[in-house]
Amino acid sequence: IDMMDSGLIDIMLTSMSSAAALAGSGAFNASEVTQAIRLNDATDIWGFRGASYRKHPALPFRTARLHHARRLAALGLYAVTFYNDRDLDVTTLEAYGRFRQEAEKAGIAHFLEVFNPAFPIDTGRAELGAFVNDAPLNPQMSVASFRRIAWVTSDALKAPLSASDAAEDIEVSMMSMWPEAIMSIMACL
Repeated sequence: IDMMDSGLIDIMLTSMSSAAALAGSGAFNASEVTQAIRLNDATDIWGFRGASYRKHPALPFRTARLHHARRLAALGLYAVTFYNDRDLDVTTLEAYGRFRQEAEKAGIAHFLEVFNPAFPIDTGRAELGAFVNDAPLNPQMSVASFRRIAWVTSDALKAPLSASDAAEDIEVSMMSMWPEAIMSIMACL
């Protein structure tokens, strides 16, 4: 709640359980901060004690039920990781496609975050940051413009490109092909 009162954030991304607790306390009633909920939890974010999931490519997984999430927030985050592996990446895109259909039915907007892989992948001559920046184009290019999400975040600034190179690359690679998108860089406080 102190973070919400600080004036430093516009959107607070939480888990479903934290969103319910915050809503129950009335934290968002008088706040200009937009509440957002993490809407998927692929295996690359599973980090409990003894787990080795981050050593393997992520598999799509989702526990959040969108009709429940919509009662708490109108906005959510869906995260994906691409590995330059056709079968894994198709599995990720198919799960995202099913999610998009459900989100539209539930009336919940979302933004897409593209994570860096947790381990090195073969991107040929391309820098990892360029690969990550280009990845959001795949799930959006066959979607009618009025159905596309309007906000994409990228982990590319964590990749081996410098921050200014990654920001410029986002603008060149994505914004020229998808001008209505809003790109953002998520800051971790």
